[in-house]
Amino acid sequence: MVRNRREELYVTVPSLFRCPISMDVMKSPVSLCTGVTYDRSSIQTWLSQGHNTCPATMQILPSTDFTPNLTLRRLINVWLHHQPPNSAVTPPSSAVTKSEFLEIVENLNGENRLSSLLKIVEFLKCSSENRRYFASLSDAIVNVVEVLVDCDVVEVCELVVAVLDLVVSENNNGVKEQLNKEIFRCDIDRKYLSKFLMILRKGKLSSKIQTARILEFIALDIDSQRKIVDEQGLLYELHVFISTETNRFAIEAGLSTLIAVSTTRPVRKELIRFGIVRTIGKILTVSETARSVVEKSLKLLETVATCTEGRSTIGKSEECLLAIVTRLMKSSRAATEHGVTVLWSVCCLARDEAAREVVGKVNGLTKVLLVMQSDCSAGVRQMCGELEPETILNISTSYRLQPSKGASEIYSGTIDATVKTFQSKGILGFYSGVSAVIIGSTASSAVYFGTCEFGKSILSKFPQYPSVLIPPTAGAMGNIVSSAIMVAKELITQRMQAGAKGVNENLVKDGILGLYAGYSATLLRNLPAGVLSYSSFEYLKDVVLSNMKKERLEPFQSVCCGALAGGISASLTTPLDVLDWAVQFPSGCQENIIMWIARSHISQLWSTFSDNGIVNISSNC
Repeated sequence: MVRNRREELYVTVPSLFRCPISMDVMKSPVSLCTGVTYDRSSIQTWLSQGHNTCPATMQILPSTDFTPNLTLRRLINVWLHHQPPNSAVTPPSSAVTKSEFLEIVENLNGENRLSSLLKIVEFLKCSSENRRYFASLSDAIVNVVEVLVDCDVVEVCELVVAVLDLVVSENNNGVKEQLNKEIFRCDIDRKYLSKFLMILRKGKLSSKIQTARILEFIALDIDSQRKIVDEQGLLYELHVFISTETNRFAIEAGLSTLIAVSTTRPVRKELIRFGIVRTIGKILTVSETARSVVEKSLKLLETVATCTEGRSTIGKSEECLLAIVTRLMKSSRAATEHGVTVLWSVCCLARDEAAREVVGKVNGLTKVLLVMQSDCSAGVRQMCGELEPETILNISTSYRLQPSKGASEIYSGTIDATVKTFQSKGILGFYSGVSAVIIGSTASSAVYFGTCEFGKSILSKFPQYPSVLIPPTAGAMGNIVSSAIMVAKELITQRMQAGAKGVNENLVKDGILGLYAGYSATLLRNLPAGVLSYSSFEYLKDVVLSNMKKERLEPFQSVCCGALAGGISASLTTPLDVLDWAVQFPSGCQENIIMWIARSHISQLWSTFSDNGIVNISSNC
């Protein structure tokens, strides 16, 4: 009877709630610049296949950026919340039922392989449920891959790749492992990889992208990676793919595959022979290159730099070095760290003097200083310290005293440095960042002493507050308030000297909080010295006044008290600085720290003045 039959209650879904690509209810709706809304995963897949059009309108997309449609997402959630508990969303209609689909998969090696594969692709594109159903079939992957055995028709091979890409991207039921096992089980006789090579040479762009992704998916271990690169011409075609294509998704897919298979020295040497360094240099030089492409390019370059030949080739490529320095602090954190690792490998590990000179000419060392102050890993911070050892003691002071090694080669002396600086930048070249210094120092000093005096006067009105604690408390208050101005001033000054556009660029990129990066670290460093300095001055002033029986100090006496207070503060806080450096720069950098601490400031100043002139001494004005 009909009543005894188990039936499922379906609910009709509003058409606007379905993704035009997958026909599923959208989980994360996003809108393209054409105004059409898609599910995020579906449109990302569409764009990653090399398409540059809107799927619904077929208009050329001037931009592939999309905007989350939060209003539609909220409406979908409200609609789902009010559905009956036993109801199910009406499944999207498909030209092929599951029973028909199963029959097609089981008879793929018949005469109508092309039409059968087209139906499979249509079925898989219909919904993620269909893709999971395909992955659950025991012999589905095997039957599809078997089509490649004796097939030389590019269109058929492209459809096989499309099927595999749709299923593998879901990563259901260990599909990647199953595909890896099937392709490499007896590839000596069946030559599956040769079909992938044929698609890379003759296929359309979307098929090439899918092929590159599949190769990345199946490169699960050393053995499979070796078999991929051993296929004659496959590694070369992957390199040609990223060097000739301009589509961001194509380049990204090719780079990901090369990263996955470049795990051995012979492969890296082969890529170097193909010209991978020159290719990556060109990719990084293009200003419109996507952040993800930049990150993967620098990652592959870092991999290549692990061998001697790679470091040598990178050091000889001025275009590549300039592109790396340019990309520092302008992409993701991972990209910046990859770039620093490459520079460290070439300049420090390989000790390439020519590369050091190139990096120094384009403000590379200043960029490295900014990386050190950013939220980078401990290993990268240590590499930055080794790239420019002078920055270990004090990021600002040491850079003034010890400029880059290439500076003495650029200027023959003080007069030459003065003339060239004036010719290239005019009189303003001697005062780079001076506006930030004057404004910041004036404001912070006024706030510091004003807060100290204000705190001292307020605390003096409380008899129960110990008088001996008034100076250190007032000094702490002054440091906390003035550091809020000093940190922002230092950051703006360094950005201006590094070639940035100043305050506006920082505010647009990082917001107002970006001006206070490192505030806590600066406070912990300056607070002890500030408290000791102000407290010592107040204590010494009281001692002198009581002994001399005067109400105020003479100017000379104030100078002596201030000098003695500064010496006391410096002596007591030096161990804290040493511990701080030892914690931030362990192992290899500690020897450099000890050597630098042993040097006197007088010898540093004299060495800098004699080698590079007065310009470098005042480089932080």
